[in-house]
Amino acid sequence: MSYTRVFILENPKGFARAMKIFEADTKPVLDKLTKEKTIDRWSLTQIGDNTAMIVFEFTNKSKMNKALKTTSAHRDEVAAEETGMQWWAYHGPVKASG
Repeated sequence: MSYTRVFILENPKGFARAMKIFEADTKPVLDKLTKEKTIDRWSLTQIGDNTAMIVFEFTNKSKMNKALKTTSAHRDEVAAEETGMQWWAYHGPVKASG
């Protein structure tokens, strides 16, 4: 059973500023986890002037937990200090139907 985790990010300083920080600091971490096959895939979508959504897909819960441990320290240091960003996370298993 695969797992999906969705982060909703709100940045009061604007999406463009957050993207500069994301490209420089966060994207390399996510690319590394994808290359190691910890993350199956991820995508970032702008959903408003100051809001974005990142969707992560994992093969199983243990890979999800490994990725979260790796990214949480980075996220707390970089995102909160440099952008004033707030985030919400939703997660759970994805079951096939039909």
